[in-house]
Amino acid sequence: MSERFFCSDASVERGEPLHGTASTVQRWLLVEQSGAWGAQALRDNALGREVGARLQRLGRTLGARVLLIRRHGRYEQRGHRVFAAFTGRGSRWLERLDFADAEAILAHDFGPLRQGSSVGGVVERELHAFVCTHGKHDPCCAKKGRLIAHALADSHPETVWETSHIGGDRFAGNVLFLPLGIYYGRVEAPQATRLMNRLAAGKLDLPHYRGRTSYPFAAQAAEWLVRERLTLVGLDELRLEAHEATDLGVRTTFRRPDGKLVTIEVEETAAAPARLTCRANDEHRAPGWRLHSLREH
Repeated sequence: MSERFFCSDASVERGEPLHGTASTVQRWLLVEQSGAWGAQALRDNALGREVGARLQRLGRTLGARVLLIRRHGRYEQRGHRVFAAFTGRGSRWLERLDFADAEAILAHDFGPLRQGSSVGGVVERELHAFVCTHGKHDPCCAKKGRLIAHALADSHPETVWETSHIGGDRFAGNVLFLPLGIYYGRVEAPQATRLMNRLAAGKLDLPHYRGRTSYPFAAQAAEWLVRERLTLVGLDELRLEAHEATDLGVRTTFRRPDGKLVTIEVEETAAAPARLTCRANDEHRAPGWRLHSLREH
């Protein structure tokens, strides 16, 4: 009998880089719903398909990604906690709202989120971690995500949630940090608390850093390459100034706190065809990035 295929293990074996792979999302709605989620979480959960479809339509109207979340382990859910978040380049925030039922969620005016404005919730000052554990979508998310959620729930019980699919199954375990809008991948449970504490203190861990959701993929890759070569791990040590296509690829300029600029040019590449998810039947080429030049000025 052949060994079971796990896309995250195969990605590591291929030496696939993490940088430049964070989902490009700036508006978020995260809705609490405990219990099992099907492969399409919003369509198959205890809320019912009609409510799920209405949440999907709300997300499309707002230009937001809608995710289901739940506490780790067994617990009694009372009502629905909802987080709204905006992760733009100039503004980042996370707000908490509590509703008695799904109809109350759908009756609330989330319209201001489309403009990146407050939706009337309680502002969350602490860093929150949303760990992908959506096993019905991809087995790797359950295999690795649940261990991470367990570890973080012990150390940060009020600010850690399991979440439905956030993208990048082959990079499991995946964690989305809000309101920073930062993705980490290939996180292992024993290191999860240290990584979260370090990020809360304003320090990135580059080996796990997939990118910022407010940047396009090329800018995510460029930021990682600049940080790796100049040994910059402080969250605020680089600010995106310019991003444009060139004959060779994409040129991105960052500003450092002292006012100096760093300009980097990268080219998109494609890896050899491979199965990119556990459930994939076909092979596809994963994107990558090649550094052409880096200049400080």
